Amino acid sequence: MISRPELYPYPVSNDEPARLVALDSMNILDTPPQPFFDAIVFLASCHFGCPIVAVSLIAENRQWFKAMVGLDVCETERDVAFCNFTILGPEVFVVEDASLDERFLDNPLVKGPPSIRFYAGYPISPDGVNRLGSLCIIDDKPRSFSDADRLFLSSLGRIVEALLRSHTQALELDAAVEKSRLETAELGAKNSLLLQAERIAGIGVWTLDVATGLVTWSDEIFRLHDMPAGKQPTADQALAFYAGSERSLVSGYIRQCIETQMPFEFEVDMVSAAGRARTVRSSGEAVTKKGHDDPAGRCFAGRD
Repeated sequence: MISRPELYPYPVSNDEPARLVALDSMNILDTPPQPFFDAIVFLASCHFGCPIVAVSLIAENRQWFKAMVGLDVCETERDVAFCNFTILGPEVFVVEDASLDERFLDNPLVKGPPSIRFYAGYPISPDGVNRLGSLCIIDDKPRSFSDADRLFLSSLGRIVEALLRSHTQALELDAAVEKSRLETAELGAKNSLLLQAERIAGIGVWTLDVATGLVTWSDEIFRLHDMPAGKQPTADQALAFYAGSERSLVSGYIRQCIETQMPFEFEVDMVSAAGRARTVRSSGEAVTKKGHDDPAGRCFAGRD
């Protein structure tokens, strides 16, 4: 711990910069009241019989209350905050009579309302490293604080830490959902452009997963076959649009591509689902899917 009066009118720890970064990263300051935090301060007030209880977070120049009972303000200046001393160490910080403590006897919160005499604070450290604030109980009368009292306050403090971690995780989840939404929207826009380009050029795309036999047609491939886009065909169903000799030629090119990894290009006749004869020119290559040894053939088919 060091004291730097030229920068702060109160003692701060050596890790103060990192502590402030950790607090800022939580995005908790100035957020609305939340019932779980409110329940903790209410429970602490009832258990200890203290008129004032707060979940206090120590920012750079202020003390802000995430939850409180017995206070009509949501923040104070940091230089009058008892909790500023709580975050200097890992243990519960206790002042049994502030009017007799040289550190606090001239504090305006001691000399005037709320006339603090007793204070006990548990240092809140959601990440186990940075102490961001405290769960504190305050009385206007001096009192002692037993080991059992310290244990109970610490137990409540650990619940506050868990709530703060949940707050951070919820924000991270919201950010991930929003990122996914934006990526989905972007992919949808790209797919729309691709489909438009396919329609204009009369070019479609199909893939064959060698491991599963799954065939995937683009919308334009369905149109070239005079079929409504929807249920994907099997490999046998896709080959059925070619006559016997043409079918053997197509199968041979695909099989050779799979075995040799060499690209192919050919032109064959086919008959669509509507009975229309068409000549299609196809080109493609084998690609290996990440995490798999079997290649998946990809063919780009177009009308003449």
